[in-house]
Amino acid sequence: MLIATSNCFDVSESVDRLLAWDGPALLVFLPGSSPGRKRLRELEEDFLVLDCLERPAAASCLLLDILSLLKVRFDNESWTLLYMDRPGGADFVKAQCDLGRRRPGSLEASFSGEGELATLRLGEMIATSPVLRDVVSFMCENRVDDRRMVGLLNLCFPGDRS
Repeated sequence: MLIATSNCFDVSESVDRLLAWDGPALLVFLPGSSPGRKRLRELEEDFLVLDCLERPAAASCLLLDILSLLKVRFDNESWTLLYMDRPGGADFVKAQCDLGRRRPGSLEASFSGEGELATLRLGEMIATSPVLRDVVSFMCENRVDDRRMVGLLNLCFPGDRS
């Protein structure tokens, strides 16, 4: 699953580069970035769309909300997860999808200069783990910052990092 926040794209421009993702894709509009009803309907042809009414406290809280909302829909699916909170081209999106499939135990993250999560890729084994939602829930409840969240994910899922 691709989770792309509105920090990844200009809402008035094309988001076709995100279609390079092979699997379900969710666009998350953070407060103040909603493109309006007409544009939302256009985007809903290719993407699931979530319009946030308030800014998430941390990336872990946004991930928990998404994993909870979509649990029923994707409970039996096998997919890589890519969270993007910064722009990335079609080549980046496709490469991350391929890496997550080839290395199902992989976990890779990047951060902004302020230490906020910019990207997070979880291989299929981690993304579809039945305990991922519980692990993220614990982090959200305990207000774990983004860097610590990635560190804890690495401890909980010590899979293949090669």
